Amino acid sequence: MKSYTLLIVSSLLGSAYATSHSIDVGEGGLVFSPNSTTAAVGDTVTFHFYPRAHGVARSSYSSPCAAIDNGFNSGFVQVASGESATTFTITINNTDPIWYYCPQGDHCQAGMVGVINPPSSGSQNIGGFINAASTAGSSTVPIQVYGGILAAKGTSGGAGAGGSSSSASVGSSSRASSMMASSSQASSMMASSSKVSSSMATSAAATGGSSSHSMTASSASAASGTASHSSESESATSKAASATSSVAASTGAAVSSKTTGLANLGLGLLFGGWLFL
Repeated sequence: MKSYTLLIVSSLLGSAYATSHSIDVGEGGLVFSPNSTTAAVGDTVTFHFYPRAHGVARSSYSSPCAAIDNGFNSGFVQVASGESATTFTITINNTDPIWYYCPQGDHCQAGMVGVINPPSSGSQNIGGFINAASTAGSSTVPIQVYGGILAAKGTSGGAGAGGSSSSASVGSSSRASSMMASSSQASSMMASSSKVSSSMATSAAATGGSSSHSMTASSASAASGTASHSSESESATSKAASATSSVAASTGAAVSSKTTGLANLGLGLLFGGWLFL
């Protein structure tokens, strides 16, 4: 518990005594002002941009105009006039020398370079760095922004710089992981929405099919009922016709029988009369 308390206190004290340094980029020509800065561990260095389009990227003393991977790059900041509202901030993780340059055109070769925590002795100094830059080949232009915080003026914090890329790398990885997680959640939501839509469509199709089947069955039943009723009507009509025919036949037979009887009676009387004569 004591060790954790000491770490927290040390961290708070370090934050309380951290200093924020400012460097102007391109104000008054192709220069960084100041071009040599001394900063302690935990301090932040903020670059302020001026017209027209400048940037800052970390390099090395041996290759003044070539960016290094474990450094930083602000990208180009477009400025029409005055100071830009956009700044680039880095945090100092150690006191190793940090050499940097402007990747725009031939600005580096023209002397637009600088250093944070230059060596206190030896031949490597800002003067020698400027001379080395003047004979360097074409400047390399990093594509992505990394190693620092590019934001509107007033935003605090910054990625680590000064020989360690862990802070920047972890921050970038964390942001990438967060973006991937958000993308995964969005994909999951889209998949769920698709499943719900598919389920609704299937349910609607099933309901439609059932309704259609019921309607078809009802229609078939109604048609069957109509046919049965028609058949019954035809059967009744046929029976009525048959009965009528039977009655007519019986009536005709009776009439025929009566006519035959009358004829026989007439003949009998006629023959009887002849006999009496």
